[in-house]
Amino acid sequence: MRQRKRLIINVLSNYTAFGVYGVVNIFLVGYVIRIIGKDAFGIVALVMSLIAVTELLGRGVGKALTKYVAGEASKGELERVRCFVNTTLVWLFGCGVIGAVICIILAGYIDRIAQIPEELVPDARGAMWLMGLRVFLCFPFNTFQSLLWGYQRYDLTNLARIVTVLLRAALVIAWFELVSAGVVELVAITIVSLLVERVLWVMFALRIAPKMQFAYRLVSLTTLGTLVGFGGLMLIIDVANMIGYEVVKWVVAIKLPVRDVGAFAVIGTLAAFAGTMARSIAQVLVPAASRFDALSQHEMNDRLGRASTKYATIVGAGLCIAPLPLLRPFLTHWVGDAYTPEYLRQLAWAGTTLLLGQWFVGCAVCLLQMLTGVGRVAFPATVTLCWSVGGVTLVWVALHWAHASILGVSVLIATARAIGSVVHFVYGARVLRCETRDLVVGSVVRPLLAGVLACAGAYLLAGYLDVYRVTGFVGAALALAVLFTLAVWGLALSSGERAELKHRIGF
Repeated sequence: MRQRKRLIINVLSNYTAFGVYGVVNIFLVGYVIRIIGKDAFGIVALVMSLIAVTELLGRGVGKALTKYVAGEASKGELERVRCFVNTTLVWLFGCGVIGAVICIILAGYIDRIAQIPEELVPDARGAMWLMGLRVFLCFPFNTFQSLLWGYQRYDLTNLARIVTVLLRAALVIAWFELVSAGVVELVAITIVSLLVERVLWVMFALRIAPKMQFAYRLVSLTTLGTLVGFGGLMLIIDVANMIGYEVVKWVVAIKLPVRDVGAFAVIGTLAAFAGTMARSIAQVLVPAASRFDALSQHEMNDRLGRASTKYATIVGAGLCIAPLPLLRPFLTHWVGDAYTPEYLRQLAWAGTTLLLGQWFVGCAVCLLQMLTGVGRVAFPATVTLCWSVGGVTLVWVALHWAHASILGVSVLIATARAIGSVVHFVYGARVLRCETRDLVVGSVVRPLLAGVLACAGAYLLAGYLDVYRVTGFVGAALALAVLFTLAVWGLALSSGERAELKHRIGF
């Protein structure tokens, strides 16, 4: 299959999977908060965030596996692919054991780490024990996800994700309505659904790589050194992202009630959904960039970087900028029963800040993923670590010595993300030798203008329609979607891109 067609299939499957995941997750968050309460949901957010910590040792190696499988498979080196896969499988098994032990140890101290109501401490400990089981059972099988990504079969991993997300939603609703509802039940259902996803990964991987072999002789210290050498740099990025996205929840939990942790997770869910949709394009670029680099087709990486950044920025503008005036009424419809109107107002401003910070991340994420594909990650890893540590340090200082609020936390984290993303963007453009004017004006500024214009339209819609009624909100959202589409067509797309789209859809 041609590389262009494979990229299109992967991006479309990413959009479908992440769209389904985002919509279902947003629905489940609102549903779970209403059923088990905001304090219990805060515990769930804390426990789930711990996964990033316990999986740190292996995530970098998993990403390295994707890079090396893509490069070796493109050259027909199947024996090397087998060595990389077997070595990664053994490494991730060991990391799973370590992660499980960490979860079990932390379970005994969770009430000392976070401000958890006394009656919920047993549930928090039980959830932590279950998360240890989840890490031990699930983590080694991440090898097969990385293998599928190396063969650029994101469509298959996305199919598994869609099945898992829908299964989890169905099980949660059925169990909560028919049996019992609680923190432990939610975590247990999540583990069952994730095991189903891993089984699908294994089935798909063995189908795509039928000559794959599993044997101890294929486990190599030399191969492990290669994986860890590159994976070590990816580990720095993973540590940094974990600090910036997950550890901040634990910092908030130390200084603020667990209710605020849940509230931060609510707006974090929206920002994560917007970021995930923007990364739908970026995620498929690592094996493609690695393949072009292995074949010395460097000009293709330049074109790929400019085109992917443009469409990721369009998606980011549509999700992070255009709908900002509708954020508060959306939160009211989503989780309004659990929080006071004044708290929702503060939460809306905090969410606005996180979304703006996420837009900056979306501008740089494609170039950053391509740098991973070509093996130029030392400087980006350092920058990512600096912004994340700096952001969390500022959050700690603000919560300790200044006014403690979710809005203050969001402003500091968003500012750190924006600064780091600008540095990533400039460095990526230079390394990939992208045409600067075309990249900045065509791929960033013009989509931004489309988002700002749509945002102004959303502000007018919010003033003329009763968006705090469901019908008014839906009408405003549909009108905003049409307005943003027109703005993108007129401002973001070039005349050549419009002509190509017309040709492809038959006009």
